[in-house]
Amino acid sequence: TLFRSVILNLAAEADLIGLPGIGPKKAKAIIELREKLGGRFKRLEELTRIRGIKRKFLDRLRPRVLLDPP
Repeated sequence: TLFRSVILNLAAEADLIGLPGIGPKKAKAIIELREKLGGRFKRLEELTRIRGIKRKFLDRLRPRVLLDPP
């Protein structure tokens, strides 16, 4: 299957829920963190500030997410 990339700085909760290992609770946490950071992530690694997201989890997400539109 072809996956479309999720644009982290624009994604709504529903977009994030489609990612591996991300359910409603983590999706909400990602959006809250993004708002706390002033509306955008500068680095994917900032996601590790969310409980339950570690380096290994990021490696699984990396091919599926972009910070900003290409």
